[in-house]
Amino acid sequence: MRSNQRTRRCATRWLSIPRKVLMGRSTGHHDRRWNLDGSAFVRPFIAQPPDGLKTASASGLLALKASDRFFAVTFGYGQSLLDLDKIERQFGLKVCLNRIDPVQMRSMDTKTYEDVVVAKRTQVSENSNIPAFGIDVTSDILRAVTGTPHNQEFAKTLSGSDSLVVNRPLEPAAPADFCGSFSLLSKTIVIKTVLVG
Repeated sequence: MRSNQRTRRCATRWLSIPRKVLMGRSTGHHDRRWNLDGSAFVRPFIAQPPDGLKTASASGLLALKASDRFFAVTFGYGQSLLDLDKIERQFGLKVCLNRIDPVQMRSMDTKTYEDVVVAKRTQVSENSNIPAFGIDVTSDILRAVTGTPHNQEFAKTLSGSDSLVVNRPLEPAAPADFCGSFSLLSKTIVIKTVLVG
């Protein structure tokens, strides 16, 4: 997790359960720069700047330990609290490739390295199999995937790249056990033979 005075202060205030830490940060309310009285961009178009247009954002991050690993569950802009040099790259992608039904894919993000790097997202109107995405296994590098898992009691949909997005109801006391179930799924990829044919 990123360490600065503001996040350290919040983490200390919200420590509660052993092996779990909730951190948070808020930007507070402030006027939008484009709405200030002296804004050169907006002022020519309005008679008087509107009052009361303020914004605020909140970030939350629940750090917990499960299966001898640390997991971060983020809320709002909580990802901004993470030190991205310390995350496991492609964690979410590996979990998705092991859990998503290969005939229930919804979108794929790929990169192709040629004279220039071409990044693209291919989405289908309904869940489909891998050939529907037109992936060239000799040149395309898979970066992210979204789809429906084999077992829909596990989740309704999964999306993964470095991070993992899980769409399912979850009891408040259960996140550590649920996160622990991903540990083995991120170490091996059982869908590899499907991707190459």
